[in-house]
Amino acid sequence: MWMWLSLAAHAAPATIPAGATAIDLAAEAELLFQVGVDEYQSANFDAALRHLLHSQRLSPNRNTAFNIARCYEQLDQLNLAWRFYADADATGDAKNAPVEEALARLQPRVAQVSVVTDPPGATVFLERRDLGARGTTPVILALPPGPHRILLEHPESQPAQATAKASAGRKVESYTVLEPLPAAHPPPQWVSSTLRSGDLVVMQARPASCEILPSKFQGAGQWTNPAEMLPGPPPGAIAAPRFQSGLALEVVIRHGDDSLRTSHLAVKRAGVTSTWLADAAPLHTWLFDRCAPLPEQALGDSIEGLSSRSQRLDVAAVLLEATSTVDGMTAAARCGRGNCEALQRLLGPTP
Repeated sequence: MWMWLSLAAHAAPATIPAGATAIDLAAEAELLFQVGVDEYQSANFDAALRHLLHSQRLSPNRNTAFNIARCYEQLDQLNLAWRFYADADATGDAKNAPVEEALARLQPRVAQVSVVTDPPGATVFLERRDLGARGTTPVILALPPGPHRILLEHPESQPAQATAKASAGRKVESYTVLEPLPAAHPPPQWVSSTLRSGDLVVMQARPASCEILPSKFQGAGQWTNPAEMLPGPPPGAIAAPRFQSGLALEVVIRHGDDSLRTSHLAVKRAGVTSTWLADAAPLHTWLFDRCAPLPEQALGDSIEGLSSRSQRLDVAAVLLEATSTVDGMTAAARCGRGNCEALQRLLGPTP
């Protein structure tokens, strides 16, 4: 005999495919349900099951789930019968005697696993995720006897796995404490860019701060807010606490774990006596775009006061690249074009 849980019509589906209406799908689901009824009454349980499963996909309904379970029970697929009886039990507002009787009837013949998580509300997958979800915790699953892999996904926790060994006629519990998701770290932040010639700080930029030859000058630089603060070191830079010699760009980045990481990029002049840089692009990105010399400062005097000729050439090349308007940079620019008399007077004799 075909059994009904209620006389209620099939509910309209929550998601309607493109081009269909709720009325269309409800009517198709009802037709498939009636065909399933006829097939069941003719003892064609496989055919009845196919039509009922299709009806349930179009319009999920407690009554259809109950009768899908009856088909599975007739086909001696008790684990699936339990699953759909449980679905019919879970989707109603109140307990229903036929469902309770069916679950009690199958309980001694199926292996049950009670899947519980802390926190609850994890989506449960069995063996593989692509086989579809089996409910949310806490949930009781009827499974074939033997070991099973349980996959757990929770929106506020890290994915987890559990194992359970199911035994016919018994209910075992799988209890898993889910680890919370790691705290989100802020993105890396630029801290400072420093250009050194050996131990001499030529230029240094920090948020809202720009210094030119700070050991010689105060107030010779002007902070310019760049359009973008790049979150990583310059390409080709090496991680090191300090660059030992030569002209080098030092970039400090604060990472999400609040650690500071320092990288250095060697900067070369075009030649041993050149007053221009071989490649100034990293300096523009990391230094000149946020730190500019002030034209009115007599930087040429400070360059002349440096004891090392190599450092004087380094500083001249850097400031020439940064701006050609400061005092002393005109001489360096002329030297770059072949007339080095003014620069030689500025630099003085080689120590």
